[in-house]
Amino acid sequence: MTICVALNDAIYPNDIVSFHPKANQKSRIISIHLYYFLIIVSYSLANNRKSLTGITPCAVIEISLVYITDVVFVIDISGSLSQENLNYSVDLLYDVTEFLTIGPSDIKISIVTFSNTSVVRHNFNNLSTQSDVLSALQSLKSLTTAGGTKTYLALDESHDLLTQASSGMRSGANKTVVVLTDGRSDNLLLTRASATTLHNDGIEVFSVGVGTEVFYDKTELYAIASDPDSYYQHDMENFIHLCNMVPTLVSKLGE
Repeated sequence: MTICVALNDAIYPNDIVSFHPKANQKSRIISIHLYYFLIIVSYSLANNRKSLTGITPCAVIEISLVYITDVVFVIDISGSLSQENLNYSVDLLYDVTEFLTIGPSDIKISIVTFSNTSVVRHNFNNLSTQSDVLSALQSLKSLTTAGGTKTYLALDESHDLLTQASSGMRSGANKTVVVLTDGRSDNLLLTRASATTLHNDGIEVFSVGVGTEVFYDKTELYAIASDPDSYYQHDMENFIHLCNMVPTLVSKLGE
């Protein structure tokens, strides 16, 4: 992000936050840090105005905004997935995680799997580093795919992880869920209701559908995803092409 600041401009935290398209969901602490940083830069340039004769003094600053975010990865391990396709699912999240900044002051990850039941494989207390997350994801390849698709149980579990302090979630952090599934759930109404609870509590939900069942009928993916669907809903017809989704998810989770 590039911000050009004229020395005679009055810069306030709200002005800085407004540069980001999802600013209303981000921590105001970041805006205040930028605010004081820009004051310092502007002051320094002002004291050297003679060296800028004939030029409108302006500080051009490249800023990489890192947001404190708690992310739940929700992974379908139902019987409709082959073992190979589960591996492709894991590889997608593994590759995405390699490009994320993981840590106590950055992004933290929790992992949930679902079929007939929902299981919290790791909460936010368990995975402190990128290496921890990558190892945890890799271990999912040893799971056996079986059972139904009770997506709503995983969404409810995700809500608990992101709202209960015992999970290690951070108060004030942005809350995000990424749901990866290959088919429609066993109960659309319950899934829709669980997703709505997440949306109403300000939790971002990305839905990623893979396979012909969800590729040609996106009704449930739209219900799961936050609005707008064009930003939060993604789909791919074949698991082997999931790797093409890595840049998109990295850019959105890392915003």
